[in-house]
Amino acid sequence: MRNKIVQGLLALGTVLLLAACGTQFNGGAEQGVTVAGVVGGTVSNPTLAGAELDLSTASVTVNDEGEQTSVVPGVVIEASGNYSGNTLNVRAADVRIEVKGPIASIDTQAMQLSVVGQTVTADANTHIYGEGPDDAKTQLAFADLQVGDYVEVSGVRDASGAIMATMIERKQVDPQDSDYSKVEIVGTATNLDTAAKTFQLGGLTVDYAGAEVEGVPAEGAFVKVKGTIDPDSGAFTATKVKFKNPDQQGHAGKIELCGPITGLDEAAQTFGLLEYTIDYSAAVVEGQLADGLYVKVKGTPSDSDPSLIQATKVKVKDADDELGKVEGPVESLDAAAMLITVSGQTFWADASTIVKQDDPDALISFAQIQVGDRVTVKYDSQTDADGHYHAAKIKVEH
Repeated sequence: MRNKIVQGLLALGTVLLLAACGTQFNGGAEQGVTVAGVVGGTVSNPTLAGAELDLSTASVTVNDEGEQTSVVPGVVIEASGNYSGNTLNVRAADVRIEVKGPIASIDTQAMQLSVVGQTVTADANTHIYGEGPDDAKTQLAFADLQVGDYVEVSGVRDASGAIMATMIERKQVDPQDSDYSKVEIVGTATNLDTAAKTFQLGGLTVDYAGAEVEGVPAEGAFVKVKGTIDPDSGAFTATKVKFKNPDQQGHAGKIELCGPITGLDEAAQTFGLLEYTIDYSAAVVEGQLADGLYVKVKGTPSDSDPSLIQATKVKVKDADDELGKVEGPVESLDAAAMLITVSGQTFWADASTIVKQDDPDALISFAQIQVGDRVTVKYDSQTDADGHYHAAKIKVEH
């Protein structure tokens, strides 16, 4: 039975981020920019903030460290580079992994995991992968995850500190491997006690008395914690804690962000987005702002506080932005099941799918599409039992 996802604007705490921002803010001229948000598109053709990503010469890190990883749909990244038309030529990209470690418990009905004291919530929008040889990715369902699986989770945190997962990857780490006990968490430090040398990170109490500490401990600071977890007792020991203070956050030059609004202050004309505070007092605002709505922001960091973004444009996500887009020749087609594969990704269609040709411009039936036809598929967040996205529009190019 097809899993119908509630369409429309996303509410924080009830629905996950969609896997991409739609309309891009760049023009045709090449320009330097930093873009942060959730990767969309496909494994072979990733996108960010509406632009295709060229990662062929990019330096890719994970949580600011030089680990090997792939930039795949669902991961939260921050990328810097230059626009050339609708392509962002990436110089450097940092993949944000909120937590990595073994799954302690699973609530299948609520689609929740507990990983190193962090509550992880998933839904049908969450990209779930299984790691294969040579970093190959296999698409999984939530039901494929088991207690004890070692996972990496990318996403954003809601007001309670729970992680709304946009990507979960099951790693090839066996409980007997030495890496199984190594865990990592990033987030915001709360309830800091500098005398006891403890703070909260999600649902985990971190004791950093015996850990190597970088940066200055501060309430509300962004923090990265590395440690070990006892596979039998689940006891956590911090080995390294790095506090990222405000003067270390932010970037010079232009930045584009996409994600959900938190902490909207209409009097101050500010709101939170990812790890930044957005000042929209001088911005062109398209749409009505509200907590939880998904927005795209263009701006520059403040000279006095690089974590504060002076927005020049804020756009609330509308219905058309719910669609991702894939272009290419039809690789396979199942007319009876109404399945179509383009650029290595299979989509399902139904009676609501708009199918048209461009020359002459006219509506056609799904059955008239042929293998080898070049098509543009716009898809939404509805998935079937196999995790295929729903094709909302298919345009056949002649």
